[in-house]
Amino acid sequence: MDTIYSLLQKQALSDLIASMCIEKLKVHSPDDFYVNDPIRTAQLKGIYIRRYKGYTRKKLGNILGWDTLIKGLTNETDDYLIIYSIEFNDQAYKIFTDIQTERLVGALCVHKNE
Repeated sequence: MDTIYSLLQKQALSDLIASMCIEKLKVHSPDDFYVNDPIRTAQLKGIYIRRYKGYTRKKLGNILGWDTLIKGLTNETDDYLIIYSIEFNDQAYKIFTDIQTERLVGALCVHKNE
């Protein structure tokens, strides 16, 4: 958790979702936290672009960060990425990073109760 927290702090001024996640972590401990094994970037790109195109406008409104994530995945040159999942009662964050957790590729925030 320390590694991703540190990266989010560094990115908080330039990335809205990173800022939101850091603010939430300052006040609440996550209900769940897990890290995926590295996943092929091409696979993630395909999955998340399909999801973005397939969601209705209403559902997209409950998920913040799509534009930045899609742009980040499209421009990504690393073969593999990691997804950190940080979940709270009312929100869930998906943080996409390089495998060393040194660079933020994109992030999503899902409002669960909407």
